[in-house]
Amino acid sequence: MTGPALFVFLPLLVLAVAAGLYYASGPLKQSTVESFEGRQVVTLNRSNAPHVVAALTIVQRWRRAGLAVGPGLGALWSLKDGELNFNLLAGFLGWFAGMVIAQWRINRLDEPGQWRSASLSSRSILSYVTRANLALFGITAAAWAVLAVVSAVKAGFTGQWAGYLAYSVLVLGALALTGRAIINRPSGFVDDGVREADDALRGHGLTVLVGSAIALLFPPIWAFSMQAAYPDGVPYSMDPAWALFIMFACLAVGWHVASASRSVREKRLVRR
Repeated sequence: MTGPALFVFLPLLVLAVAAGLYYASGPLKQSTVESFEGRQVVTLNRSNAPHVVAALTIVQRWRRAGLAVGPGLGALWSLKDGELNFNLLAGFLGWFAGMVIAQWRINRLDEPGQWRSASLSSRSILSYVTRANLALFGITAAAWAVLAVVSAVKAGFTGQWAGYLAYSVLVLGALALTGRAIINRPSGFVDDGVREADDALRGHGLTVLVGSAIALLFPPIWAFSMQAAYPDGVPYSMDPAWALFIMFACLAVGWHVASASRSVREKRLVRR
């Protein structure tokens, strides 16, 4: 990209990111709160509503900020090749990073006047994420592992293969650490309503993490599939249809788990 073009596009990029950050600071929508109540089967009242609203506001702001900054950083990175590109994956990575940061922020969120302590009951991810959602992640992880081995056998241990392996380890490691922090977060609120709402927030956060893990495994799954199909590096003019299917499948399933699947709390209510 030439100097004059950069002079035009860089200010526009800065304005776009600034607009995104301004949007991120906007108020929490009532529909977001209502969706959370319905999916997590929790009733908000005067005692627990401030806790839930504060947590959902943190999530919204960090997600939106990541979604705004991610594409901007991706566009700046593309300038090293002399061109300006806007990458959808960069935006999703930014959204993911914002979501992880938000969960750590919520872990430090204390409602004034409330008291927390460690729970005496045993907790695990199965307490907050449905088996169906965990199975979808297991299938995705198994596909990733098989394709990683097949691509290494066919194409060898290339630098690209190592790079995507490192990406996978970093992403899944960050998700695992965040998930463990959510599970172990003290939740011994004195008020039963606040404790119930905090349990719902915990389930919501962990379910989003599982959905994000599925979606964020798309890049290595795609790369390993292409290496397995083209072990000699045969050039191709465009991605084959099955490669696009991998992308849409991972993103669609990840979104479904994170945003539309049934919660553990809802399934418990149905069993009753």
